[in-house]
Amino acid sequence: MPPAPPTGLSDVRFASLAPALAHAPAGEVGRFWERVSRRGTPLLTAHPEDPGRRLATFLWRAAAPLGGVHLSANRVTDKQRHAEGEMAPIPGTDVWGLTLDLPAALRFSYGFTPRPPGTPPSAPALPGEGPGTLPDPLNRSRPLRADGPLGLSVFAGDAAPPQPEWEGAAPPPGRVHRAEVPVPGGAPRRVRLYAPAPSDAPAGLLVLFDGKVWFGDLHAPAALEAAAAAGRIPPFAVLGVENHGRADRVARLGADPAFLHAVAEHLVPWAERRLAGDGVRLAGRERRVLCGQSLGGLSALFAAVQTPGAYGAVIAHSPSMWWRPGGTATPSSLGAGGEPDWITRQIAERPATGVRVRLDVGTREGPTVAHARTLAAALRSRGYPHRLAVYEGGHDFACWRGALLDGLAALSAP
Repeated sequence: MPPAPPTGLSDVRFASLAPALAHAPAGEVGRFWERVSRRGTPLLTAHPEDPGRRLATFLWRAAAPLGGVHLSANRVTDKQRHAEGEMAPIPGTDVWGLTLDLPAALRFSYGFTPRPPGTPPSAPALPGEGPGTLPDPLNRSRPLRADGPLGLSVFAGDAAPPQPEWEGAAPPPGRVHRAEVPVPGGAPRRVRLYAPAPSDAPAGLLVLFDGKVWFGDLHAPAALEAAAAAGRIPPFAVLGVENHGRADRVARLGADPAFLHAVAEHLVPWAERRLAGDGVRLAGRERRVLCGQSLGGLSALFAAVQTPGAYGAVIAHSPSMWWRPGGTATPSSLGAGGEPDWITRQIAERPATGVRVRLDVGTREGPTVAHARTLAAALRSRGYPHRLAVYEGGHDFACWRGALLDGLAALSAP
């Protein structure tokens, strides 16, 4: 059940808060904000009709007059549902709010975009574009991302799977190396390598695409060490492979065989040598895992057939199943019927490699869910050990970080 509302707030729905606070004296608004601050936001309350849903109220307090505030929530108020994120002011105050009807198990990242007076509502921004968002200052959870004043907060319904390892885990005991590693046919590839403290037990090797995000924003080594200390997973060294920018990411993670061979045949051996120098003993191929998200998930799947000798398992989060060679496809190219797409055909038509495959996709990712089920059927028919997990959420690192540990735990189970 959702937590009780803050003391003095018997009904936290915005439709009830707004008339109660409209044109209230500044002191009364201040006391209201103090109560909300002690409770933390968003404010959750039970759904009057559906025990599997919650009403979540998001609040923003403006430091100066505004023309509007947009709540940007991953796969909740973005893309086609952008207009549903427009917040409303409480007349005569500096408080803005919005109540959303959400599944109790939903998790998503979100932020606020305030607009100056006279500025009309903006159109949905493409990923990586737009003004950026401000995190929720009253959210008690650790921000998903923080870049100066900009950032993203995390909403988690009270029935969402917990992610304690990502909530400010202690600094990891190992070392992080940064390097530019030469690779054939291109500029050196920037990498980060986490070397755990030497131990008698051999460590697995986790290779992550989008290494800058996993190391810089998400602090993955600390979370993995916390999960290992809790007994969820065995110890892992972590190799984060970075991009040279958005265009490089699209080109290299678009199922580029040369890039995948460079990772397997140059970056992984470099990591092995550096870890050996740190006294870290690595386990064999069965505990070498490649993980990627979106285009990185596509490439992780392609690596299972392109460089199978390098990894015992791959984890693909929300793979870009719309992608196909030629560079003309977009996410909207993905049909809703679940017919075989390019990556599914690669699995179905090539000799099976025996690499274990973990697929994770969100309920709010539209036709990707049906295509993931079609891919799982192809994996089954080819004899691949695999599992498809569908979580309550979208195309979101707030979900993928939990799925990473879930996948490693499942792949490491005896």
